[in-house]
Amino acid sequence: MTKDLLEVVYQIIVEDSTILNFVEKGQIKAYASSENFDTSKPFVIIDPLGPPDSAAYASNTELSQRVIYQVNVEGPVRKDVKRIQQLIKMAFAKNKIRQIAGGLDEYFPETKRYVDARRYTVQTKLYDSGY
Repeated sequence: MTKDLLEVVYQIIVEDSTILNFVEKGQIKAYASSENFDTSKPFVIIDPLGPPDSAAYASNTELSQRVIYQVNVEGPVRKDVKRIQQLIKMAFAKNKIRQIAGGLDEYFPETKRYVDARRYTVQTKLYDSGY
């Protein structure tokens, strides 16, 4: 059975009770927002920026994989968006997922939402490459 890094990342977010104090579990999705999203409340989109790629090799054998995710937090209140993103960053750090360069920090007047989008790299442990 193929393992799923996206599911691992999603579970880290939805299993953190502090994050769930600020954003409802149903407002956390992968790839794109749902038509059911209440955009008057904060929501989180986890977007893989490509398929897993090789992170380590030895003797022509792939030993580890890496995926880059962009995590978008959107909402009508800037401080809430920032707080949620900081909590996600802390939850990821506990799981050895680190932030990398890139992302977005904007207010979009047409949607009346603040967006804080950060990129994170996930690298599997050695000998864990079936993603």
